[in-house]
Amino acid sequence: MQNIEKLRTFTGTLLSPFIVIWFWIKRYLIHCTFLFRARSAVVRVPLYYYPFAFINMLLNNTVLSAKEFYLNYCLKEYTKFIPQHYSLNGMGYRGDAKLSEEEKAKKFQTLKGRISHYLSSYPQYMDYTDGDSILDLGCGRGENIRFLIEHFPHSRIHGVDISKSALGVLETGTKENTLITSKEGSITDIDLLKSYPDGSYDHVVISHVFSFIIRNNVEQTQELRKEIVNQLIRICKKNVMIMDGHIMGEPYDMTFFIEHKYRGVFREPILKYFLSHSDKGTTCIVGSVEAKSNALLFTKQKSDKCGSRN
Repeated sequence: MQNIEKLRTFTGTLLSPFIVIWFWIKRYLIHCTFLFRARSAVVRVPLYYYPFAFINMLLNNTVLSAKEFYLNYCLKEYTKFIPQHYSLNGMGYRGDAKLSEEEKAKKFQTLKGRISHYLSSYPQYMDYTDGDSILDLGCGRGENIRFLIEHFPHSRIHGVDISKSALGVLETGTKENTLITSKEGSITDIDLLKSYPDGSYDHVVISHVFSFIIRNNVEQTQELRKEIVNQLIRICKKNVMIMDGHIMGEPYDMTFFIEHKYRGVFREPILKYFLSHSDKGTTCIVGSVEAKSNALLFTKQKSDKCGSRN
């Protein structure tokens, strides 16, 4: 760590003169562009500002075009790579399929789910009651399910995941519990979601999966995410909870973050997908330092628990 800090300090010192120069150039270009766009009978703009304004606008458009191409290319390629990550021999659940039944059962008992932090910190928002039914989409090995079993022993819980080996850990760890069921499937399978009747589960939970929901470009990705949210709200009776690693309500630019060779995340504010459902309930965004996560909670009942509607 010390060597990394020294390298960072050295790099910053080396680049600082260029950064300072770029600051003054960029400041002047932005100022010229601002005056050019604000020009009127009152605001007179010197003619020599015009070429600088055009240069700045050209640079901005070029950067935006490059970002758009890069983002769409990342989405297109990682639609192939992410499934490989969670495949039988992928990095996601490597080794789970080779575990003995005893090893799977032990592994399940060591799992920790992020939902625990939210249920303990925001019980007034969550509205979970023992006996409620819960659908965990993208449940993995059952990290959240293990916690839910301990605190809601009479609840019917159904887990869905694309990894058969991960589900093997869940199924082995809960084989004596008839209230726990699971199925191999993907949250991106709209037909699968449509197979669940309206209001068939009190709660729908998605933990650190939504960012991996992508298609070949931004438009297709957003269309898919919107339809998934529509289905989740239809399925739930009480609420939908989406946990993820970024601030999902902030209006920052769309980005694609490459985690490693086979996994990357498409980040965007997902609050917009719930706006068309503001007549059905309320939306909150809460955070957890312990879970290193944020959560969007859509509560179907009309209430003021989360503040103003959407």
